[in-house]
Amino acid sequence: MPVEKEISGQQEVISYEKVSDLIDQNQSFLVNDCICKKERELLGHPCDRPVQVCLAMAPVPKVFDKYPTGRAITKQEAQ
Repeated sequence: MPVEKEISGQQEVISYEKVSDLIDQNQSFLVNDCICKKERELLGHPCDRPVQVCLAMAPVPKVFDKYPTGRAITKQEAQ
């Protein structure tokens, strides 16, 4: 990791079809709390929208089953 250097961030809006393809290519899924919304709550500005919205995916089966945070979900739930 670079020290005292800017790390370029890249965000991309992708279509439903691309998201579906990503889900199809993976075998394990985890839904986790949004760190941005958690930070806002700690600063006294809670969000009134769902907090558990961040999705992690992995091509390895059952990789999230014992993950210390979040909740492992099925492929069907991820869709």
